[in-house]
Amino acid sequence: MKKLSSKDLLAETLHELMCRMPFESISVTDILKACGVSRTTFYRHFYNKTDLLLYLFDSRIVLSNFFSFYAPSYEREKNFFSYLQQDSAFWIQAFSVPELLERWQSAAQKSLLMEYQDCFSSLEDAYFFSAAMSAAYVHINRTYLSNPRGYTAEEIASYFRKMILGSLQIFGARIP
Repeated sequence: MKKLSSKDLLAETLHELMCRMPFESISVTDILKACGVSRTTFYRHFYNKTDLLLYLFDSRIVLSNFFSFYAPSYEREKNFFSYLQQDSAFWIQAFSVPELLERWQSAAQKSLLMEYQDCFSSLEDAYFFSAAMSAAYVHINRTYLSNPRGYTAEEIASYFRKMILGSLQIFGARIP
């Protein structure tokens, strides 16, 4: 098994702690004690614990295939919602951090713009569409995690796909 870098060890430790307690309750000292990394090493890599959380988000979500186009969008979304549900204790805590929500929405907007910009006659419409849909996407993710009605990943992915197609029609965009 490959040894984790100190940066990744800090990220994994934050993940483990957030599965058990709220982000706001976790201190840098808690993270350091749990993983045995020095304070100097922590601050060599990260400005603060929020910076560490954003690194964890980037490594788990942005750099993963969840925002890539190697799979059809429905499959991608279904896999993504399944992933969120499997790690829901962590993501419920992560969604309480405004900086993470901003990063999430920005990544979703870029992904949506890349996927759908050719459907629009103007780049301005494509930007507006991707901004609106990314905000809805983040809200759907948060709602799905609380899952008050017990929706499955397939149902949520299908709902999101229908919302995208309906929004494309409203914008008068070409339907892919």
